[in-house]
Amino acid sequence: MPCLRHTLIQAVSVLRFSLGGEIYIAGLNDTHIPLPAQPEDSCKLMEQNEMERLKKAAVRLMGGLAEGNVESTDDVANQNDLEILREGLCFRPVSAHGIPFVTRVDDHLLGGLKIGPRNRCENGRTRGGVFIASGHGPWGIALSLGTGKVIAQMVEGVEPEVDVSGLAVV
Repeated sequence: MPCLRHTLIQAVSVLRFSLGGEIYIAGLNDTHIPLPAQPEDSCKLMEQNEMERLKKAAVRLMGGLAEGNVESTDDVANQNDLEILREGLCFRPVSAHGIPFVTRVDDHLLGGLKIGPRNRCENGRTRGGVFIASGHGPWGIALSLGTGKVIAQMVEGVEPEVDVSGLAVV
């Protein structure tokens, strides 16, 4: 399926994914959409054809079954019985490869900037420095607590509880 862009939030009376019974559905933005001068101007940049594609995907996943069907199929379209509460265009950083960066930037990549010996712990590990926690895209909120814990461990010079070596800047 081609990449979907933009977002929509849909209310559901049966499924309860949030306190208000809303489901947030998002795609990935085109990287060439410029940031607007004001946040409220982002709606002017929305491409209606992309919103329609996202809505069709939502109906395919969550729309009511066609009369007489007991499951969703490619042959018979689901009913578009979804109520769209809000539409929006969000600018959330996502890396080109779709994997976030969660790392301490190696000193040699800092263009001569030195963090200094005062940031060395007794165990020889480096404390402080330049850290990156970015590129999570639409999963940033869901991954925020774990990312924060890992970055805090890195800042303190403690070995993170999980292996994030694949999320480094190289």
